[in-house]
Amino acid sequence: LIALVTFIDGIHAYRSTDGATWTVSNTNEIGSGLLANSVQSGEDIDAGLLAEIGGEIVAAVWDEDNGQIIFYSSTDDGDNYSRENDAGSAAVSIHSTSGVKGLAVMVGVDGEDKLYVGAPDGLYEVDTAPTNWTVQLIDKLPQSSHNCRRMVVHQGSLWYPIGVDDSTPAGMRKLTNSNRARQIDTNLGLAFGDGVESDMLGPIRWMQSAGEYMFATVGGGAASRNARVICWNSKGWHHMSRSSTADREIQWMHISNLDDGAEGTPVLHYNVKTGTSASTMYYQNYPLTNPNSGVTITREDYSAGQSGTIDLPYYDLGTPQENKNVLSAHVIADDLDSATGTDKVYINVDYGANGAALTTDLGDILSGTSKLNFASGAGISAKNIGLRLNLNRSNTNTTTPKIKDIAVEGIIVPGLAMEHEIIVDIEQTSINTGQSVETVISNLETLVSNVPQVTFKFGAVSKYVTLDRERSSFSFEIDAWGPSGVPNAFSQRKGVFRAVFVEKIAS
Repeated sequence: LIALVTFIDGIHAYRSTDGATWTVSNTNEIGSGLLANSVQSGEDIDAGLLAEIGGEIVAAVWDEDNGQIIFYSSTDDGDNYSRENDAGSAAVSIHSTSGVKGLAVMVGVDGEDKLYVGAPDGLYEVDTAPTNWTVQLIDKLPQSSHNCRRMVVHQGSLWYPIGVDDSTPAGMRKLTNSNRARQIDTNLGLAFGDGVESDMLGPIRWMQSAGEYMFATVGGGAASRNARVICWNSKGWHHMSRSSTADREIQWMHISNLDDGAEGTPVLHYNVKTGTSASTMYYQNYPLTNPNSGVTITREDYSAGQSGTIDLPYYDLGTPQENKNVLSAHVIADDLDSATGTDKVYINVDYGANGAALTTDLGDILSGTSKLNFASGAGISAKNIGLRLNLNRSNTNTTTPKIKDIAVEGIIVPGLAMEHEIIVDIEQTSINTGQSVETVISNLETLVSNVPQVTFKFGAVSKYVTLDRERSSFSFEIDAWGPSGVPNAFSQRKGVFRAVFVEKIAS
C-alpha cells in the first residue's frame, strides 16, 4: 500500500505491506518546499494523488508555489521517487491554481496505457512511455476547483465530473478511446432531463466504480444543500443515501467486500463531515443488491428511523400549460407497518405544486393505506406536482420500505371559454349606420374570415373574442321580385346574421 500524506513541512510518501505499519519512503519529502505555507488542521487541500502505470508508481503532486502539477515516479515499490522531466529537462507540469483533482490510468487511442490528470481547467492526457513525458489537454473545461474531482475508469471509459458551484446541478462527461479515436459523451450529469431538487445542488466530490455500478458523492457544500451518495446503473442516477443535515460534505467513499481482512459482505463506506476538521463514518451493506431480492441490507442511520429519501420529477399529466385537479397519490410498497412511529416501517409523502419545494406533508403510506388524497379528496389546482418519499425503517437497520409502483391521479382542466351569441339585422344595421346593405354584408364577411381575435364591445365592457365559424351563419332573402319570380335590378338582400363569439378565459 502506498499513501501520500501532507504535513506542515510538505508532501510525504508512506509504504505499508499490511495496512497497519507504515514507513516513510527513502526520498522522504517529495518535491521539497512545494506548498506555499504550512498545512493547517482541518484544511482541505488537493496536494497529490497516486497511480500505477507501466510498472511504476506515479505521484502527481501540487507545486503550490509555482501553480503547477508536477510528477514523481518510483520503480522500486515506493522506496525512492525521482522527478519526471520534459524534453527541455524542465519538470513535466500542468497548470493548476488549486491542486490535483483527479488521476486515472486508461488505454489511449494508440492502445497503450496513458495517465489522465484532472486539473481546474480541464482533462489532460500524459504519455509516460517516452523518456521525456508529454502532456496534452484533451478537454478544455470552464475553470472550476471541482473539475474532474476523483474521476474513475468505469466499464472501459473515463468518467469525470464537470465542476460547478453549490447552486448548480453536478455535471458529468465520459471519455472513450476506441478505433484510434476519442469520443466524449455529455449530458450524463444531474442537470440532464428534469434536473434535481435545490437541496441536491453542488459538485461531485468522490467517485467509485464497482462492477456494473458507479457511485458518487454530491453536494452538501452550503446551507440548504444535503450531501448524497448516488449510483449510476447504466440507465440513470438513483439515490443510495442522503444526509439529513445540510452543509455537511461527503468527501470520501469506498466499496469493499472484505470483513476484517477476509472476503465477506460487500459494504459501502462513506464519511460525512461533522465540523471543520471532524467527520463520522457510515456504511450500507449489499450496496449492489436490489432491496426486493430478499437479502438483508444493513444501513447506518443519520437520524432516528429515516433511511432514505426519493425525489420524483415534477409531473404535468402531459399538458404543461393547463391546470389540473390533482386528486391523489398512490404508492404501492411492501414490508410496511400499519401505524407510524419511531419503531415502525412506513413511507411519508411530501409534495410541491407548480415547482415549489417538496415540503408540504401529504400523509403516510401504511400497510393498509396505499392512496393519499389531496385536500381531503377535493383535489388541488396545479399545473404540475412533485413528490418526495421519505422512507422510515423503524429502529432496526435491516428493514426498509420496498417501493414497487407510484402513480398520481388527476384531471386535466382546460381553459374555460364563455360564449356571446347575437343576431344582426342586416337591413336595420344599414339604416342605423347609413351604409348600404352590401357594405354591411361585406363587413360581416370580413369578420368571418378574420383569424386574430377581435374586440367585442357591449355596454361599458370590451372583450377579445373569436368568431365560431361553424356555428355562425347568414340567413338571406330578396326584398323585390319581378315578373315570373325573377329579381329585378333594384332588388337587394336582407336578412340576419347569427354570430357566435367565443371569449377565452386565461387559466
